[in-house]
Amino acid sequence: MPMAALLIYLDTWDDYKRRGPDPLVYVRDYVVEPTGAKVIVEWGNSEALEKERMKYQAFKRALRNKPFPLKITVRMADTA
Repeated sequence: MPMAALLIYLDTWDDYKRRGPDPLVYVRDYVVEPTGAKVIVEWGNSEALEKERMKYQAFKRALRNKPFPLKITVRMADTA
């Protein structure tokens, strides 16, 4: 299950690298512990975030009956 959080992290990193010198995505925090995994992703553009929000919602729906918590927090960078 932590691999799923890692895949979201890598997908977000891919988003970050594709954006060029002024990225719209920032991984604020990424933690994997024996008790679960947590990723905090901040976006610098609300329109871009809305276009990508579906993948974060799909992640939440896809992971059920988890043996430990896997959490992805997505927010605008200025709301931290």
